[in-house]
Amino acid sequence: MQEGYECEVKIKAVGEEEEIYNLLAISNPNIITEVINDDTRGIYTYAKVEYPDNEKIYKYYSLDKGETWNEYTEGIDVTKTINLFAKCVNKKENAIQNANFTREKIVNAAMYGQKVNYIANEVEGWKVLYFDEEGNIFIIKDSYLENTKIPSEAQMTKQGTYRAYWIRDREPKYIETTEETKRKFMVSWDTTSSGKCDNCVYTLLSTDIWSPFANGTSKERQIQNSLAIGSPTLEMWVDSWNQKSKDTKLTLTHNAQDLLELSISSNIKTSTTYKENANVNAYFPIKIAQIDKSRSYLLATPKNHTQSIYAISYGGNISSELIHVYAGQQPYGALRPVICIPSNYKLQYNAESAEYHIVE
Repeated sequence: MQEGYECEVKIKAVGEEEEIYNLLAISNPNIITEVINDDTRGIYTYAKVEYPDNEKIYKYYSLDKGETWNEYTEGIDVTKTINLFAKCVNKKENAIQNANFTREKIVNAAMYGQKVNYIANEVEGWKVLYFDEEGNIFIIKDSYLENTKIPSEAQMTKQGTYRAYWIRDREPKYIETTEETKRKFMVSWDTTSSGKCDNCVYTLLSTDIWSPFANGTSKERQIQNSLAIGSPTLEMWVDSWNQKSKDTKLTLTHNAQDLLELSISSNIKTSTTYKENANVNAYFPIKIAQIDKSRSYLLATPKNHTQSIYAISYGGNISSELIHVYAGQQPYGALRPVICIPSNYKLQYNAESAEYHIVE
């Protein structure tokens, strides 16, 4: 097609509306070189990239044979040009890439709730919770964690088989949440506050405390460079749900205190997604919750700064639980640790054992 002409491209992601993009035909840029003999610099080569003059394209250049690309902003003056590459990218190409990623999300979401072979801290039973845009894999304990497996550094009081909490006025001290943890586990609220409830949440977000659950094995293969936290954040839980959900979507907003709020009704038990996944157990705990008086699992996200933390109940509610209580009170929350498996690993389905194995 002749340069400057537009063509219509139709993109349809699985389960999505068809979208139409008008793409512009563009030519490749020219690289013009000139050998210059300068009294000061000696003999060197001047390189100039001549791009098509069009506002509808992005302009890029590479100095390492295309391994990495930099956006072009002005003329390039370098002494070595042997590895100089240049390219034009139609600005509408990003829309196509986003559509492709939407398809990828839909495929990945079909795996959410499926069994994963993983053992760490002598704990088995894990399921796929989420894939992020970097390709990292997040797996979650398939049910409540037995509280004997909670690291002592978490300073939690344990009751029964699963319940865990902090005693009021004996809460843990402030622990800084690393930028890596905030990025990978989607922490979007202000982690500088040091309220009693906040400090409990920071303990759940401490990858140092929960490290016994990282770097476990899958079919005797050691998994390297993984990270673990004590329970999922509300942000990643909601993002996973929205990818999986066919009907009820959840929206998060920040209030005046920079804490998260759900902008729709918290009861989603009536949704098709809940009914189809109630027994899959990626999102809601199953009826084991009635044993040991446990009724929910805690999320690593504060509901307020003083005493409440978000929690997921087996009744189909996104609710909250008291995170620190007076001695003698009845807490109901348990934990479900989450592991971030780095993107160099993939999930491979094993039909014989009906589970996914983690492979490189």
